[in-house]
Amino acid sequence: MKINTRAKIRSRVIKAVAAALAAICLFLSASMSLDDIKLAYDKLIAVVNYESKFSLDNVSVDILSTNDDPGAANAAETLPESDAPLLDNPLLLSQAVAAADTDDDAIRELFLNIVYNSATGRLYDKDQRGLLGIGFDYDARNGVWYTPVNAWQRNFGYFHAYDSFAFLAGIFITTVRAKFVYEGKEWMIQVWRGQYGITSGAEMGIYNRDLNSAFDFYNGIGDEDMLPMSMKVYRGDKLYFERSEDAHWWLTGFVLPGLNSASDLKCDMSVTLKDAEMRDLFIDSMVMNGFSLGTNLFFTGNKVSFIWD
Repeated sequence: MKINTRAKIRSRVIKAVAAALAAICLFLSASMSLDDIKLAYDKLIAVVNYESKFSLDNVSVDILSTNDDPGAANAAETLPESDAPLLDNPLLLSQAVAAADTDDDAIRELFLNIVYNSATGRLYDKDQRGLLGIGFDYDARNGVWYTPVNAWQRNFGYFHAYDSFAFLAGIFITTVRAKFVYEGKEWMIQVWRGQYGITSGAEMGIYNRDLNSAFDFYNGIGDEDMLPMSMKVYRGDKLYFERSEDAHWWLTGFVLPGLNSASDLKCDMSVTLKDAEMRDLFIDSMVMNGFSLGTNLFFTGNKVSFIWD
């Protein structure tokens, strides 16, 4: 039987919205009234029931209206079945957000600032703060939760204690920290992989601080310092998920549910540095961390890639 890709994506989107709403109720209830939560769940039910017709060849859907009546809907639109693999990523998140003004057929604003892009299969907050402000958006094609640029975590930088006490939150990870001095600041590009509660995945973050800072704290970088990063995460010999190259300060990917130790995962990551000086400093730091140039550490121009297992 032919597998309906769009139906799978729809199912994942619904589950993602439900998970986001549940997280809000559990952790951010102080910022939402009971009426807001009830309205969110009422509209979630509308999303669950938005499909008017279904077959293995096509899906006809009613698009939610943006007016105050959650039961109202626009005219039904037939969406063709796609045979593209679930890992297909035709647009970067930044391009998808920019396309919202011009590609009305691909972008649908659902409710509570949540937008769904049918071209990318991504469900995201239109202000890039994460679904309902939780700091994470959802890529339904990859089945991956990821951090947008304006996630609340950006305000808290990096402190070594975050990793030291991560086990208290059920987070069991391994990490590599590449530190170097560039343009009068101490920089750190750090990668993580492993088990994050009931998810598993990987991260790459970029931080800096003033020279000779008194505490082991790094600031989250500004937009002007964000660097293009990408990652492919493997479980054994099979691709687990992929994050396409995008300029960011904290590129992440988490699969829910996911039960994998750090040793189960292998990462193929890349970062494009600002110039040759920054590239060489980063390479030197990675070599000091046990990587070997030409074996599991490579560069082309200012782009450095590395295999971490």
